[in-house]
Amino acid sequence: MRPRVVEFLNELCNTQLFTYLVPSGTTIYLASVLTVALVFIKRCERTGLSASHALYLSIFTAMAAAFGSRIFYLLQHISSTLANPLVIFYCGGTASWGAYLGGIGFFIFYLFIKNIPIRPYLDVLGSSLGLGPFIGRWSCFMNGCCFGSTTHVPWSVRFPKYSQVYQLQVNNGLIDYNSSLSEAVHPVQLYESLTTLVIFLILSWFWKKNRDNPGLTFLTYVLMYCITRFVIEFFRGDVDRYSPLNLTVSQFICLIIILTTIIFWILGNFRLKSE
Repeated sequence: MRPRVVEFLNELCNTQLFTYLVPSGTTIYLASVLTVALVFIKRCERTGLSASHALYLSIFTAMAAAFGSRIFYLLQHISSTLANPLVIFYCGGTASWGAYLGGIGFFIFYLFIKNIPIRPYLDVLGSSLGLGPFIGRWSCFMNGCCFGSTTHVPWSVRFPKYSQVYQLQVNNGLIDYNSSLSEAVHPVQLYESLTTLVIFLILSWFWKKNRDNPGLTFLTYVLMYCITRFVIEFFRGDVDRYSPLNLTVSQFICLIIILTTIIFWILGNFRLKSE
C-alpha cells in the first residue's frame, strides 16, 4: 500500500517529497516499539517505580517479542518450515500473538527472578501497550499484510498489484492477473489501530484511578484487547478458519485468554474503587 499512499500524496501536493517522507513498514514498526518503551519508562518514573528496571524491561522485552513473533509464525506454518528448515534463518513473516506471548512472558520472568513486585509494572505496561498496535498496524497496512475480506463499504481499500491480497485474489480467481488493483477489502489493520488507540486512552485514565488495585489495569487491557481482536478477526481475509465454529487461530486464542483473564480477575478479588 505504501506506493499508492506515496503516489496519492505526491499528486495531491504536486511534489515528490512524500517518496521520502512516508515511512516504510519497518520504520513504523520500530516507531511503535520505541513509543511504547518511552511511555512505559516515563510512567514508571512518575509512579516511583525503578527507571533502570523499566529500561531493561523495555529493551529485553522488545527482543523477546521479536523472537516470539518469528517463532509463532514458523509454528503456524510448521509444514513449510519442516520442508525447508533453513527458512528459520530468513527474514520473513511474524505473528503478533508471538510478540505478545514472548514479550509479556519475558517481562514477568525478569521481574520474578529479580524478586520485584510484578503487578505494578504490569499495570503500567497495560496502560501503555495500546500504543503498540495503534502505530504498528499501520506497518501492516503499508506492507499489505494482515488484510481484510472483500467488501463494498465506502471506506474499503484496494491494494496495488503484487501485494499479498492481490496475489491471493488472483489465485482464487477473484481478479485477472492483468488487473492493476485488488478487489476492495476491509482495512482491518486500521480497525485495530483505531480500537487500540481508544483502549490506550481509556486505560491511561483507568490506570490513574485504580493504582490501589495492582494488576487490575493489565487484566483490563488484556480483556479489552482480546474482545476487540476477536470481533475484528471476522473481517480478516488472509487467515484460515476452523470448524465447528469457523473461527481463526487468533479467535481461539482470544477465547482462551478471555476465560483465563476472568479466572484471574475472580481469584484476585479485584474491586473497582468507589468514587
